[in-house]
Amino acid sequence: MSISSKKILMFGSPWSAPAWMKTDHNMTSNGTLIGQPGGQYYETWAKYFVKFLDAYASYNISFWGLTAQNEPTDGRIPRFPFQSMGWYPEQQRDFIAMDLGPALEKNGYKDIKLMILDDQRILLPYWADKVLSSSEASKYISGIAVHWYLDKISPTDCLDFTHKNHPDKFIFGTEACFDGILKVSLGDWSRAEEYAHDIIQDLNHWVTGWTDWNIALNMEGGPNWVKNFVDSPIIVNSDKDEFYKQPMFYALGHFSKFIQPEAKRISLQLNQENKDLEIVGLLNPDNSVVIIVLNRSNNRVVFNIHDDKLGYIHSESDPHSIGALPCVKRDFGKGSFVCVCNASYCDKVEPNTQLHKGIFSVYTSSKDGDRLTKQLGKITMNATYKVIATINRNIKYQKIIGFGGAFTDAAGINIASLSIEAQKKLIASYYSTDGIEYSVGRIPMASCDFSTHPYSYDDTPKDFNLTKFTLAMEDLKYKIPYVTLANSMRGGNNLTLFGSPWSAPAWMKTNQNMTGKGTLIGQPGGQYFKTWALYFVRFLQEYAKNNIDIWGITCQNEPMDGNIPNFKFQAMGWTPELQRDFISQDLGPLLESHGFGHVKVMILDDTRLLLPHWAEVGDATANKYVSGIAVHWYEDFIAPVISLTSTHEKFPDKFILATEACDGSMPWDLNKVSLGDWGRAEHYIHDILEDLNHWVTGWTDWNIALNMEGGPNWVKNFVDSPIIVNSDKDEFYKQPMFYALGHFSKFLLPGSIRIENQLNVKLEIEMITFTRPDNSTVVIIYNSSNNEEFLSIYDAAVDIKYLMPSTCDEDNLILLPVDEQKWMFEIFFKNLKISLYCDITIYGGLF
Repeated sequence: MSISSKKILMFGSPWSAPAWMKTDHNMTSNGTLIGQPGGQYYETWAKYFVKFLDAYASYNISFWGLTAQNEPTDGRIPRFPFQSMGWYPEQQRDFIAMDLGPALEKNGYKDIKLMILDDQRILLPYWADKVLSSSEASKYISGIAVHWYLDKISPTDCLDFTHKNHPDKFIFGTEACFDGILKVSLGDWSRAEEYAHDIIQDLNHWVTGWTDWNIALNMEGGPNWVKNFVDSPIIVNSDKDEFYKQPMFYALGHFSKFIQPEAKRISLQLNQENKDLEIVGLLNPDNSVVIIVLNRSNNRVVFNIHDDKLGYIHSESDPHSIGALPCVKRDFGKGSFVCVCNASYCDKVEPNTQLHKGIFSVYTSSKDGDRLTKQLGKITMNATYKVIATINRNIKYQKIIGFGGAFTDAAGINIASLSIEAQKKLIASYYSTDGIEYSVGRIPMASCDFSTHPYSYDDTPKDFNLTKFTLAMEDLKYKIPYVTLANSMRGGNNLTLFGSPWSAPAWMKTNQNMTGKGTLIGQPGGQYFKTWALYFVRFLQEYAKNNIDIWGITCQNEPMDGNIPNFKFQAMGWTPELQRDFISQDLGPLLESHGFGHVKVMILDDTRLLLPHWAEVGDATANKYVSGIAVHWYEDFIAPVISLTSTHEKFPDKFILATEACDGSMPWDLNKVSLGDWGRAEHYIHDILEDLNHWVTGWTDWNIALNMEGGPNWVKNFVDSPIIVNSDKDEFYKQPMFYALGHFSKFLLPGSIRIENQLNVKLEIEMITFTRPDNSTVVIIYNSSNNEEFLSIYDAAVDIKYLMPSTCDEDNLILLPVDEQKWMFEIFFKNLKISLYCDITIYGGLF
């Protein structure tokens, strides 16, 4: 009070009466005052308030207000863990009318602002209507106190109706804090934005002020006798005799410093709808105008403020470096949860933005909590742990092509089953900077099993010149529109797209069927092989007419399938020798002669079990047309990873790209779709890391969206997908697999190069390191053991040791891009321990 230039309005709040006054004889749990309003215990409790005010007055501290009870509904919850006392609104009404109001007035405290409720706004206007129904109670009551904890599910109508019903009573925000899984989150800008959002929302709906909870807590978020730790705008580190001012501190300052007491909210009107801005305006007693603007989007917004007296003021609102919408969780009983999205709401992932020197950002996902949640931390000067991972930028490996998924008919059908706004949110989740920023897309050439029926682009027998070639309805309705939409969300950087055929038209094949065992009629160089090569050219041409450029093609999806008798869906059989000769005699020359010599031709497109043999069967002519080798993941659990390294060593000029993966595909997978299955996310993490550590340049998931059954699929070959669509509810579910992929796709930009890293002690972890085109460095670590692991990261290139505390029960994935200008640090957990966050946040913060 001696420091402040303003008068501090102090108000008091009780948690519980002494145990002897309560029905349960305990300050915790579910109990209320003994007896009834007007009785001895209620009268004594009213005196308790008076004695409190008297005692503080003896220390020259005067109170502006009182709330009648902190969170009165808590005391009606059995075994409530800390101090509470239960009230019903009628009970509070009568206590104020018969006991508290008269006691305050009698003892010289009639000017004290007495507030009711002091609980969640979801209880309004019901609580206010009940308590204020009595004129005897109402005459003592000045306002209605609200807490923020359920604001996300409480409509602001609660506030509006309360003000409408009781315009003579103020509404006041009396408590707020973050109390999630990560209790203290030093440097967490998203928490600042949540504060700002809630305050602006409250002020725009008749709230007259906003009170945070603890003004300072320790590194654990306490002390708290029941370990109910939370965050605070200021965190104290007594060991170092220092404290940390969090982003929340500055968010609050935008209101507390500029909005003067008695300021009045004024009307603000936008001349056009803008969903990016949240705005509130106030007129101070000194006649100054305060306008507070929050932009939680990834867009810079330019706007003008018009005042009749001042004219036009030009202003810009920069995109916030952090501004994600949180995941709306739904548990389907599969070990974790999905994030639910619909036409009006979908969680976002914070863009990866430039940071100040010495600061890193953390993206965290966990089995039980976060999904790519961003926070900031500070780099330390010394390694804390004996285990050190050393980055060596001088030893370089493969360059990244990218990460993505497939635009199948099934995916398009499911996306189209949603409302337009939900469709946009689904595509944005994958491809925008607010999502996981996929950079690669696979397009089936005509039909596959994830179609509703077999079809080709030319079913006219012996049309060797393909005069009847035409894209199918499925391309025009279910593929091209969503590829185009995805490209539009990538800021001018079009996707790296490649096509893959499942089968030639039936009339071109030995078995006259797009399914089963069959290959092309004749031999390479013959009429049917040349027509099939022309089929690729026509596909590229038709997509180009739709403004979609194809970067690459695989010669055949899973060429071994078409050698299996009675294979149930579209397939065409090849041997490596047959594929070699087709490329050298037909496909390569035709692509080149038609202006598609730049298109990347990939061989194999099947399990890595076939390597290196499939690649070894080649010749100089075929080699000049081939850019890469495509692999699928399905037998990776039995296929030695050395096959990838061996292939690279023999053909270092050919990239290896993972072109298909999905979970739920094996016969023993009883649940084809397993919503919220964390184990499937772990399968993805392990496989991607294993591939990347053995020369693979990118990883492509299968269908980008499937329905609740795992289809449609015309042969019922249902599988899982990172996004599952529930068209009946016009919503979609982002699975743990989605976020697992995001930890790679969002941060390993195309052109990133794998670099060497070494651990000084052997641990049960998988680790990989990249340098990105922007010169930041990415370190990804996966801890699949049941043991806690602690390690530091050392990067000699910037002559500083970087602490990376890693504590988790089972599985850990960490991404840490670094250089002198920018840091990122990413953790992906199966089971979370709070000590991990405590360790990290000791060294974190916004500096």
